[in-house]
Amino acid sequence: PGIVTDPLAHLQASKDQQDEDCEAVLLLLLDELKDLHCPFILVLDNLHCIDNPVAWQVVQYMMMQLPSNMRLMLSSRYVPVALGRLRLDPRLEFIKQGELCFSLQDISQWLKQRGIDDQQQALSLMQRLQGWPAGLGLWFASRNVSSNISGNDSGKDGESKLQEQELLTDYLMGEVLNTLDDSLKSFLIKIAPLQHFNEGLCNKVLKIDDSSRWIQQILHLNIFIDNLEQRSGWFSLHPLLIEVLSPLNSEQQRKQTHLLAFQYFK
Repeated sequence: PGIVTDPLAHLQASKDQQDEDCEAVLLLLLDELKDLHCPFILVLDNLHCIDNPVAWQVVQYMMMQLPSNMRLMLSSRYVPVALGRLRLDPRLEFIKQGELCFSLQDISQWLKQRGIDDQQQALSLMQRLQGWPAGLGLWFASRNVSSNISGNDSGKDGESKLQEQELLTDYLMGEVLNTLDDSLKSFLIKIAPLQHFNEGLCNKVLKIDDSSRWIQQILHLNIFIDNLEQRSGWFSLHPLLIEVLSPLNSEQQRKQTHLLAFQYFK
């Protein structure tokens, strides 16, 4: 209470005059934040969703004019704009996806903190989720829901698996797939039955000659895709994404995909 009252008042006044003065509002905001007598972190999530150039100017200005008591944490699936000279700022640090992933030891410790001392469960989650933190949260949420419904704590009974799949599917559809254009989504669905893929295999299976541009888009958007370390130019989708997308192909389509893949490797 009582924080950033001047910037909000100026913003409302400029809106009433139908002439939003974003720069003045931002200057007032930074000035008030500077006078706070404590360090704090401002978190801006899902920056990849911003498509307004003015909004990006505001974010970049904040990055350059941060008060000494403030840290700005930006979360994005990928870097959506060119950062230019900001990359030379020694205060700028990147935390990449691989650094956020849980290791097997992390998962085991995380489970123990929640009263689950089960190394086999930790290994199973590591193989299926590949250290994805949000996936672990969804798994635990589904486990709790199923336990409350069934009155037991089995964790891996049929009810738990069904609830888990529903939560994961809903999350991936809402946060990832529904944000893509139809052409890219169609490409992902069609290659989902493939465990690993490269440009040539995708061209063969889909009977096209431009798979490279679709793969590059998936890489740029960071859509649950990994490079295979031992095979240059080869990639794999996250197992959970495959679980969600594969059933969107008919059984006949999946068989045809595997047949064409077999022919490619002959």
